[in-house]
Amino acid sequence: MILAMPNGAKPLCLIVCVMACLTGCAKPETVLVPQAVRISPPAILMQDTPEPVLSGDTNGDLEDLARDALLRVRACNQDKGRLREWAAGGEQ
Repeated sequence: MILAMPNGAKPLCLIVCVMACLTGCAKPETVLVPQAVRISPPAILMQDTPEPVLSGDTNGDLEDLARDALLRVRACNQDKGRLREWAAGGEQ
């Protein structure tokens, strides 16, 4: 059975059907754009290491200075170890 349509309705019906089909294909595409995020090391690891000060003029005072310098180097190495751990994705 064929439906009778006025002459002006056939092109309109065809346009409406085509538009309905095309709108289903025209959904917006989501594009994720990566963004760089700057993350700094913890502030405590960024502080300067105080310099040991020679207080006195004896060999014992020099020994104390050397011991203090060694302790500070060890503390710095520990901080660097924490930075390496942080950079590898460990604790923050």
